[in-house]
Amino acid sequence: MISEDKEQRAIDYLLGEMSATDAASFERELGQDSELQNFTREMFETLGQIGGGVEALPPPPLVVQRILHAEVRKVVRFPFLPWAVAACLAIGCVVLATMWTGSRKEIASLEQRDLLSRIRIAGLQSQVDAYAKTSAIVVWNPDHQKGVLQFERLPALPANQDYQMWVIDPKQPQPVSAGLVPKGIDQERRVTFWPAKPVGASPKFAVSIEPAGGSATPRGQIVLVGQYGE
Repeated sequence: MISEDKEQRAIDYLLGEMSATDAASFERELGQDSELQNFTREMFETLGQIGGGVEALPPPPLVVQRILHAEVRKVVRFPFLPWAVAACLAIGCVVLATMWTGSRKEIASLEQRDLLSRIRIAGLQSQVDAYAKTSAIVVWNPDHQKGVLQFERLPALPANQDYQMWVIDPKQPQPVSAGLVPKGIDQERRVTFWPAKPVGASPKFAVSIEPAGGSATPRGQIVLVGQYGE
């Protein structure tokens, strides 16, 4: 289990919030620490899952049509056009296409950065001794009202109990259910969740132990809780 400081540095690295010097230092450390590599890879996958990819932007059809039609009209209407000029027109089309491709990639990159800048990451803290070794991180996309809970060493529960996720909005009277943590034989899981209704911009996140099937409001013991920025 890596330290909270290393976890935070990995998150800063993935979000592009490190200086070039710090990023280079982190990459050197990454090459020597297998646990840090695993955590960084898992967080990269989690960010991809919550943020989603930005699709490449296709060029407007009219732009392509105008370029192609302009070339055809000039070639057909002026059959005596020197081959050198025709070649320049062809090269011009290639240049325009290349410029559009570069602009498209730049726009996609900016959109991806903007998306990542809106993603929030919260580390959940244990509330009871039995969960002191449990590591839990929430990656939250407030725009999509969607989150991913990633954790390690979550103790197994008996058949008559379930872990339930909650989003706590201070402007709402009760925590909002975000569903159950599916039971499994492993102790390392990544769960995508959505609150049952929209929540505000700065919620807290919690995990409680509830009767099998879950509860409408928290009835059992809250074992993990946290908020981004804490």
